[in-house]
Amino acid sequence: RKKAEILLDIFNLSSIKDDPFGSVSEGVQRLVLLLRAVIKMPELLILDEPCQGLPLDYRKLILETVNVLVGKCDCTLIFVTHQPDEIPSCITNVLKMPEGKMVWMDELLQSQSSP
Repeated sequence: RKKAEILLDIFNLSSIKDDPFGSVSEGVQRLVLLLRAVIKMPELLILDEPCQGLPLDYRKLILETVNVLVGKCDCTLIFVTHQPDEIPSCITNVLKMPEGKMVWMDELLQSQSSP
């Protein structure tokens, strides 16, 4: 419980800690779910389209949070997205699947600099 309170403080969510989950915005819900997922410092974190349907400000917040939390917990992250601009900077390897065919790119920089 103490870890949860610390994370809520860090992300300025202490004011909603007693609010029903369904009463806060979808962006805040996703952030809370992300914090809940990392609270036990998992070795593997799988996030499937965590930014889908969110406004730009919440997408940025989710991506920044992913970067910070993955750096702190030293876990492996599998991040699924259809939007290349939503790939967090902590990602080092990318698997692209155009037309259902797997294409492996060793480094994210290669995939971003390719024409």
